[in-house]
Amino acid sequence: MNDEIMIEQKSEAENRIERYRKESGAALLCIAENICGRDEAADACVESALDDASFSPNSDAHIRLLKAVRMRALEKASATVAPVRSDEFSAIESELSSFIPSSLDKDDIIDGRSALELIREFVSELDAAKRAAFIERYWYFEPIGAISQKLDIGESKARRLLFGARKELKARFKEMGYIE
Repeated sequence: MNDEIMIEQKSEAENRIERYRKESGAALLCIAENICGRDEAADACVESALDDASFSPNSDAHIRLLKAVRMRALEKASATVAPVRSDEFSAIESELSSFIPSSLDKDDIIDGRSALELIREFVSELDAAKRAAFIERYWYFEPIGAISQKLDIGESKARRLLFGARKELKARFKEMGYIE
């Protein structure tokens, strides 16, 4: 491969990354801040994901970038467990504790992949309000107050929506044999 082609490809990749920084920077930072808190760690997660971005300009590149930021933030949060474990994060963890195994072995990982498909299907079948609340809470780690503001509902209604969604998901997990 000659130098001109390599330079052109590098320039295109840098332009793509800069475009993602401009278009999605706020959303990426929001995800990282919801996990790491509002400090340099969140900025570092976003910059790291953007710097390491080796994605092609296809339709799912934006989603892969969001996932990369989320994974880096979760890795950073787990590395500094004590300061990061806020009451809100602990609340989310306890809400989902009946679905999360205490230890993972090879069979759990295989089951986890099929459970992920079950969750995707479940979320796609939820009504719009429950789906929005569920995604905000368990994907973006938003607090109940923020969810209620975004959905323009009261906090108690947001809690009920989430409780109902968790109850339905737990029933689906029981039905499929993932939990007893």
